[in-house]
Amino acid sequence: MQSNRNEIRKPGYSGRKLSVATLLYLGTLGGAHVCALDQDIGSFKVNKSFDALLVRVSPEAGNPGLWPPDDPEEEKDLRGLLERFLFCGDDRNIAKVYVQGKLIGGKDFAR
Repeated sequence: MQSNRNEIRKPGYSGRKLSVATLLYLGTLGGAHVCALDQDIGSFKVNKSFDALLVRVSPEAGNPGLWPPDDPEEEKDLRGLLERFLFCGDDRNIAKVYVQGKLIGGKDFAR
């Protein structure tokens, strides 16, 4: 006998929109926690590896999905820029990629 998918409800985030703060957490410390690496990576705490992206959200990045903002004041809003990057950003916005403190890629990386 098959179960009806609507009968099975998972607690937590099932069927809900994720906030920008939650998305950032899932992409950083939350993702590290899932991989059991949260003691080593996922935040800027002392003694953790520096694994990070330098993201460029200006028009010079070449991603028309992020610009122009609807409101000129939005250019100064870090949360708004982060939200735009999370939903519309791509590899054109990744200027530098650091793994264990070493620059290994990104648009600004000279091979």
